[in-house]
Amino acid sequence: MLVPMNDVNPYAAAAHIEVLPLTPTRQSIERALVEWMTQTGRPASDLSVSALCKKAFVARSTFYANYRHMGQVYESVENRLLRQLFECAVPMRVRADGTDETMRSFNAFVKVLHAHENEFRLVLVRQPSSRFVALWKQSLEYHVWHRLFETERGGAAAVDAVAEWGDGAAPGTSNGGSATSQEGLPAGTDADATNRNELPVRQGPATVNRALVFDMAATAFIAGVTFWLRTPQAVSLPEIRASVVKLVNNIDEIW
Repeated sequence: MLVPMNDVNPYAAAAHIEVLPLTPTRQSIERALVEWMTQTGRPASDLSVSALCKKAFVARSTFYANYRHMGQVYESVENRLLRQLFECAVPMRVRADGTDETMRSFNAFVKVLHAHENEFRLVLVRQPSSRFVALWKQSLEYHVWHRLFETERGGAAAVDAVAEWGDGAAPGTSNGGSATSQEGLPAGTDADATNRNELPVRQGPATVNRALVFDMAATAFIAGVTFWLRTPQAVSLPEIRASVVKLVNNIDEIW
């Protein structure tokens, strides 16, 4: 089944994750929680507020001035990571430069990964968080959606119009025939687009299940990162980057 997409990014919720302003106090509290969860392998709900305050060297009143409960502390840890992941993936929305922007996004991601490796290891390996993974996937899908729809000639509306043509005649054709370029190739092919310095436009309905492609791409990337965190000796980050670039190329080609 082919899944239609409209002009509104269906993954837009990823752009609206709330993040508490980071202060030295919140940083100390959240770091103390991550360290305790990593060392003990126990969930945040098992740690009392008093014990966390002792580890973070803050008063209980200070804790409650910043958080309502322990669960909010842990959620804040996840949200900070998610916000940084969202921001470092922004460059990949540019499709005109091939995979150059994808590599820039990946390099930005690596910086975030190294700066917060303990947090990543906690939410992906030691105590996998389904919430974190789901929202990270949604963030990646958000940017891939923009890459494949917004950068097409005519924007997302044009792509959806193509899907609505179905088996009928597309704009620029007559009697259901195929439009042709000056080179005699079907309009919208790579050669035709190259001559006009434009991205190729698919002349016909989508040939892939779009939602499935988004999910598979995001899942594959997160799986690669998780694999590296579990077995860093078995794979290198450059190897993951090469796989990501290849994956993006493949998606661009089949879209």
